[in-house]
Parts: sequence; structure tokens; C-alpha cells
Amino acid sequence: MADDSKLDFLRVLIAAAWADGNITCDEMNNLKSYFQELSLRDDELTALEPYFADPIEPSEAQTIIDDFLARARRGERETILAAVRDLVLTDGKLAAGESEFLELFQDSGEPTTTGGVFVARLKRLWAGAGTADRDDRFRRSDLIDEFIKNRVFYQIKRRLMLATGGADLDPETERELRYVCALGALLGHVAGADQNFDAEERAAIAEILDSISALQPRDVDILVDIVQSEVLSDVGYFDFVREINELAGRDERIKIVGLLFEVAAADGEISHSEHEEIRKIAKALNVEHEEFIAAKLAARPSEE
Repeated sequence: MADDSKLDFLRVLIAAAWADGNITCDEMNNLKSYFQELSLRDDELTALEPYFADPIEPSEAQTIIDDFLARARRGERETILAAVRDLVLTDGKLAAGESEFLELFQDSGEPTTTGGVFVARLKRLWAGAGTADRDDRFRRSDLIDEFIKNRVFYQIKRRLMLATGGADLDPETERELRYVCALGALLGHVAGADQNFDAEERAAIAEILDSISALQPRDVDILVDIVQSEVLSDVGYFDFVREINELAGRDERIKIVGLLFEVAAADGEISHSEHEEIRKIAKALNVEHEEFIAAKLAARPSEE
């Protein structure tokens, strides 16, 4: 099981690295030195992955800081401030966002020092430390399962929870959203199969998702943006197929194959790579070959 105090500390440092909107190579190397010093296990590294996926907004950064300070013992505030200073000054400059991040802590006058000193001091402070009750604000760490299993759903749920101050989704809404995100991801994989995720295909995906969900048009656009980003980052489709198989019946899965062909045909041509991508997805969805052919003919009557 991951050490909560250790991970709280590292989340603060990652949030600090994001303060100016991006993580530089120097900052990443600085963070990696902490990972090595603290001898992180695989499960602990996995728990930190969502924090590298995209920038951390100020409200979320404040929650991360508050979580750390809620566990803080005497002297720990000064130690983390020094560590943050050391990180954000890696490039010798202090950007506006980094300055604002430092202001989230009270000035302590603690001088900056080396990573090794921070680690040694924190290990002493953490010895015997207990846990503290947490409030209901949004935390990426609560979505680690979603991040691992369905990156598209993770991104959408993260945005919704941020907008509602951390409130979780009710079961029915979450089930629908999981389905829509998994379907969107599969449609996106087909659109990007020929390395050309074009405007016609994007519009077709948006129209399909809008027709089957209660999402607002703006949220559909955000979902398609996320789908396109995940496809371009070469995330596999197996997890999304698993979600569909869990959430959809046989007739619905056959219909989905037809929707995949609709997207492939949106630019006027079903390429060989798109055809093969749909064939693999259909097989994984347990759709029979005859049903696959029927869906293909419905999308492109002239095709064999």
C-alpha cells in the first residue's frame, strides 16, 4: 500500500512544477531524483501518473497543499516550502504562476537546500505520522482506477468533479458516461486509424455522441477533443472494448459496429486501415462476421 504522507509530499512538488503551465526537463529530472531517493514502488509511481497527465489548476493545487499540511507535523511546512522553492528555481527563474504557487504557503524564511536533506528530514517527520480525515473536494488520487482503465472517462469525470467541487457522479450518470466515453474512444480509434483524424470524421463522432447522450454540445466538443488527444497519444482500444462489453448488450454492440463504419465513411472513403481497425474491434466485441459485413454494406452500399 502506498505511503500517503510520501505521496502527499510528491503531489505538492508535481503541482509546483505545473504552476507555470508546463513541466520542464529540469523540473522532471528534479522530481525523478525524489522518486529515486524515496525508493518508490510501482504502485506508488502509478498513483502519481494522473498528476503528470495534464496541468493542475489553482483550486486543485490548493487541495493538494491542504492535504499535505493536514498531516504536517511541526517543521514540515518549512521543509516542503524549501523543497518547492528548490524545484521552481531549477531553471534560475521564477515565473508568475510559480510565484503565486509559493504564496499558497506562508513565508517561513526557510533557506533552500538539497533534495537529499529534504528526504532525510521528511522521513524523520513521517515516522509514526497518523492520517487525517479528508473533505469531499476533488482529488485525482480518487480516480486512479479510472485513469488506468479508461483515460477518456477519467478526463471527463475529472472535469465534472472539478466543476462541482469534488461531488461524485450518481451511479446511473456514471454508467451512461462510461458508455459514451468508451464509444467515443472506439469511434476515435477508427477515425485515426489512417493517421488522418479529419474534420468530417470529427463532426460525425460529435453528432453520434450528441444523439445518444445527455451531454451539452460544449461537453460533447470537449469529449471529442479528449478522444482525439488520446488517439494521437496511441492509447489502445482494449480497455474501451471491455467497457462496452460490460455495459452493452449484443444488439447494441452490433449497432456500434455500424457507427464505426459511419465514422470511417464520413470523409467519403473507408480506407484499408480503418476497415481493419473496425474488423478487430468487431471481433473483440463478439460481433459475428456476417453482422460485420452487413454493417459495412449499410455504411457503404457500393462496398463488397
